Amino acid sequence: MRTLQVGLNWIGLPRQVTESRLRPHIVPRLSCWHTASALQPVIAEAPALTRATHGGTPAQKNECDAASTRCGRRPMACTRSAISPRKRAPRARPLEFRRALAIVVLAVQVACGGGGAQDGTATVQPRLASDTRPPIAVGLAPASNVLPIHLDHGPRGEAFNVPFVSVTICVPGTHECQTIDHVVLDTGSSGLRIAASALRKGLALPPVTITGDAAGADVPVGQCMQFASGHTWGSVRRANVQLGGQQGEALAIQVFDDFTGPYATAPAACSSSVALSRVLDANGILGVGLRRHDCGGSCEGETPLPIYFGCVEGGCTATALARSAQVANPVAALAAHNNGVSIQMPEVPLGGARSITGVLVLGIATATNNQLGAARVFAPDDAGFLRATYKGATYLSFLDTGTNSVRFPDPELPECGSLYCPDQPTPLSISVTAAEGQPQTIDFTLESPASLRVGTVGARIGGGGPATPHVNFGLPFFFGRTVHVAIAGAPTQAGEGPYWAF
Repeated sequence: MRTLQVGLNWIGLPRQVTESRLRPHIVPRLSCWHTASALQPVIAEAPALTRATHGGTPAQKNECDAASTRCGRRPMACTRSAISPRKRAPRARPLEFRRALAIVVLAVQVACGGGGAQDGTATVQPRLASDTRPPIAVGLAPASNVLPIHLDHGPRGEAFNVPFVSVTICVPGTHECQTIDHVVLDTGSSGLRIAASALRKGLALPPVTITGDAAGADVPVGQCMQFASGHTWGSVRRANVQLGGQQGEALAIQVFDDFTGPYATAPAACSSSVALSRVLDANGILGVGLRRHDCGGSCEGETPLPIYFGCVEGGCTATALARSAQVANPVAALAAHNNGVSIQMPEVPLGGARSITGVLVLGIATATNNQLGAARVFAPDDAGFLRATYKGATYLSFLDTGTNSVRFPDPELPECGSLYCPDQPTPLSISVTAAEGQPQTIDFTLESPASLRVGTVGARIGGGGPATPHVNFGLPFFFGRTVHVAIAGAPTQAGEGPYWAF
């Protein structure tokens, strides 16, 4: 999940990019969140989508009937489409519509055994209760620098291909702590962000403040951080952050959706996008990307970017903020194993898996469990990008566990919404080049999300459409690999970061 900030030259993505990141493309189970009424505007704009009675087994029909009673109406997952998801959506439709259409079609395919055939006949997939696929996990001995990574359906049951870790935060100088689960592991951003709703009442994290008026009163600091799928607005506070058995002291973190006191009204800088919490099925984001801080020098000086704000009861005003007070990459603040991370994910077979567990290992070449080995180093350019060549065209590229699919432009692949839905598993190759060095070919196989079984938590999916301006190696790229992320300026066995190595 790469942050978007105009003028922050290491990012470079334009603000108008509206690609969905962390959005639940696949609905893993029946829920009232995906009712027909919620998606009625989409259906009204898509005459090709027609309702039909459920075409699954009697047991599945009973499940849908029960969901109808629970939700007060029949969930969209219990209808089926008369159009094949393998047919390309008309390109004239706006991206936002195609994105919503993907949710409708995939809900039909995955959640209740709906049909995908062009003639409207149903192809019933096995239910979760009969899923005998074994769990898939990386075998690594527990250690103080190891955190498990779990893929599941998230707190609300809407997540897919999203890696979650648990993080413990404490009030500095006390033993008042709370462990937060379902925090997204994100190599595309830096800093810890926790949803206000996930914090228990009484955990009084002190606010980060700046000197305000002439009287020298302390003014609390708020933050508006833009991501590709929306923004996070809330307070900036201090917390001790524990990752596994390692701890960073008094780090600045963001508590988003914190509308208490002076943070009650988000500034105009946050009005151009939706709140990320509307599409993020998680309790927070752990940004372990290439940077030490989420803004750095662009938020210092006389003309800072509108990211940090001094907040009083009357509103919030953009302000400069020293790096020592900015939201920081927690890994860089640890006492040990602080030069980066190693992400190890198991190989995921075609058809996906119902249980996937990987590991986040703190540090690079700081212990026997995080050695570089034969991994090749890819240093980005000054803007934080690699170069990727696909079918003769070259694009900016990066590695991002916070994106749940591999995103790249290909006008020849069939689309279902913002995802690609090939008729059969399709082998593809992309050549990647660092700022300096020889290209390396990355081979991967793409499968259609329409073919996935109920209960699947992760699979090798991709998307983007012909207008995608970059190659984003999202979470499926990490399956079956160990990927190292070295923090800028941190010394490692292969030289100073920033770099990726795999």
